Amino acid sequence: MKIFHIPQIGRKPQRHPIVTLSAVTTTLISIIEWRITPTTNLTSSITTIVFLSCIFLSAFWTPAAFCAIMCGFICSVSPFFNEGPSLLWGLWFSLSLIGYTFPIPISIIASALLSAGLWISAYLPQQETSQHGIAMMSASYFAAAMLGYFIFHLQEEKERKIAE
Repeated sequence: MKIFHIPQIGRKPQRHPIVTLSAVTTTLISIIEWRITPTTNLTSSITTIVFLSCIFLSAFWTPAAFCAIMCGFICSVSPFFNEGPSLLWGLWFSLSLIGYTFPIPISIIASALLSAGLWISAYLPQQETSQHGIAMMSASYFAAAMLGYFIFHLQEEKERKIAE
């Protein structure tokens, strides 16, 4: 059993209904959270709408997950996006989907981008983030990406055993 098997870039695994359910659930959780902690400026509102749209669309078009990752990075390095719903649910879902759909190097790059955004945000005066919190969030990003990859790997092994 090869644990670090790197498949071709752009592999197209069979879309599982749980992906759609996860995207819809993540979007709904974020909308509920948005109602609890609403945005007060136009830029945060637009960014939240774009982010939630990317999360929802990623159930049907996987590259939308990369757009959600970019929204997360932009929100973490900019001092203008410090209100509204938490992006964590959507970022974890996006990273898991990228890990499930694309090879490990792409997942690691996406996780590293978000982690870099966290470290950059630590130096913004508006952010009150501890170094330990940043390290834990960075670890959670990598864990979400690896979870997606391992789910794909388990599904691939299961299909291989059925085919034999």
